[in-house]
Amino acid sequence: MLKRIVFLTLIVFLTTACPQKRDMDWKNVYWILTSINGEALKTGSKDWPVYLHLPEGPNGKVEGFAGCNNFFGTCAIDENQVQFSRMASTKMMCPRMKTEQALLSALEIAETYRVKKTKIELLGKGLVLASFVISEEKP
Repeated sequence: MLKRIVFLTLIVFLTTACPQKRDMDWKNVYWILTSINGEALKTGSKDWPVYLHLPEGPNGKVEGFAGCNNFFGTCAIDENQVQFSRMASTKMMCPRMKTEQALLSALEIAETYRVKKTKIELLGKGLVLASFVISEEKP
């Protein structure tokens, strides 16, 4: 009887303590940038949000707005691995180029991601490169 109680307690602990993979409707969410390289994004009331979107789901096109220019490319997501490739953008010059350049660099070197409730973090070499909040509304 004691073995049965220990076994059931262990099962309950393992099923509640282990993180569950969140099934996300990748096509219908936008990733709104909140920080880059550990620095919170400073935005004014006239700024458009920096975001990315995966219109075809986790494996296909990626598109977004980097603060001045629109960008696009491809994205492959498998388990917690992520790879952005063939990235390109429009080429306007704006005052907020530092954020834009940091985001595009982060996308190039991102290796993994993690989802925390309504937040997504891109990681590279074990460091958080960029943090996003998830929105179901286009910015």
